[in-house]
Amino acid sequence: MLYDFSITAGPFEDTMVLHRPDCPKVGEWRRLGLPICTMLGCQDIPEIERCKCLENVEVARSAAG
Repeated sequence: MLYDFSITAGPFEDTMVLHRPDCPKVGEWRRLGLPICTMLGCQDIPEIERCKCLENVEVARSAAG
């Protein structure tokens, strides 16, 4: 299974946070014109801080084995 992710990070090297691309927080950043990194077709979930929007993705991944 392949996953798409978006990453937000505040100014001055603030913590990067991993999100689903359709996360409301990503939409908020987009409306504010803040930078968003988008990663398409990932086989694994990157090991960085994760938004709660990814809880279902991790559960589905665990169930798939």
